[in-house]
Amino acid sequence: MNLEHFLAKRIIKSIPNKNTISIPIIKIGISAISLSLIIIVFSMAVTKGMQNEIKSKIFSLNGFLKIQSYGNFELGSKLRPISPDSILLAKIIQKPEVQKIEKIIEEFCIVRTSTEFDAIIFKGVNSNYDFSRIKKYIISGTSPKINNKYSKEVLISKSTATRLNIDLGQKIEILFSRQSQKNPFVSVFVVSGILDTGFKEMDEMFLLGDYTHIQRINNWEENEVGSLEIHLTSLYDNENFSNEIYNETSSDYDIITTSDNFFSVFEWIKLFDKNNLIIIFIMSFIGVINIISIIIILILEKVNLIGLLKALGATENSIRKYYFYIASFLISKGLLIGNLISVLIIFFQKKFKIIKLDPSIYYVDFLPLEITFMEYVFANFFVFIICLISIFIPVSAISKIVPRSTIKFD
Repeated sequence: MNLEHFLAKRIIKSIPNKNTISIPIIKIGISAISLSLIIIVFSMAVTKGMQNEIKSKIFSLNGFLKIQSYGNFELGSKLRPISPDSILLAKIIQKPEVQKIEKIIEEFCIVRTSTEFDAIIFKGVNSNYDFSRIKKYIISGTSPKINNKYSKEVLISKSTATRLNIDLGQKIEILFSRQSQKNPFVSVFVVSGILDTGFKEMDEMFLLGDYTHIQRINNWEENEVGSLEIHLTSLYDNENFSNEIYNETSSDYDIITTSDNFFSVFEWIKLFDKNNLIIIFIMSFIGVINIISIIIILILEKVNLIGLLKALGATENSIRKYYFYIASFLISKGLLIGNLISVLIIFFQKKFKIIKLDPSIYYVDFLPLEITFMEYVFANFFVFIICLISIFIPVSAISKIVPRSTIKFD
């Protein structure tokens, strides 16, 4: 029979039936361990959820990177077209990371109504463009119906529609500059849909429509486009992939990553990782302090028992093992409660989006929570091991307990 386990089990069962000072301290300690795990899990879920939600919005509308003509750097400047051959396209699409290659043309234009006007980027796409990536952001209407003929439908953002007082189905004029002529090219379009990602700075940048209009204005050939937009199968963020694509393209092409275009946003979400580490450290420290306090109280309360066990021949390692069993039970109980509460918090937040955010500040209108099973296991394992290791500090006092000074005789 495992004597240490037997004693620990008896002591643990007797704790709820006692009316001593250790009871509230043990309850507070267990609650603190539960709270530590809840905050650590919540912090990890917020970090991953925010990063993935913001990246998803940016990448769904801009792709992971763009292949364009070398030298097209300035926004609003006249683009140099590229004519990607089938060999290059096949080489890229065969990569396991790549989901889709979109042919696009981005051209500076002016949107004009009867009362308002504003400068914006016309993002031209073709009939093969995958609008399913942004379907969840379309709050009214539908995506433009683009076919082999000239499509006069455009998709604009809610912020642009509000700023220019544009309604769904309304006709708008779009003015494009023509390099060889002073007068701009004016064309009338119909607003087929309005989207809102909650990312105001990105939404205000462009509208989506048929790129054949821009090809006609610029006198481009049918196979000439402004850039290739590479979309990946996951929120893959690796410079090695960009370098790999760069090395496989000719010297006439340049690679522009979306993370560079939205540098400040990506740097901001990287700070979440640092904040997460700080929170994990602080909450782990709180858990350690509480489990140490519990063990010290239990040692002081059971000092007579320790003296008796030593007098009966128990070794210090055996007594330490006894306290390790008690600590393991108390830590496990705290983790069990913490897991239950954290799972409920994540479930209700994902289901009902209870916690709202200001999209003008955080780029999302609710707090996204996302955590994998392995991350959950890591959080539990980390808290358990850290707290368990920390009890070496209080149990070291056991060696100083002398049986003859602790055992009481009636």
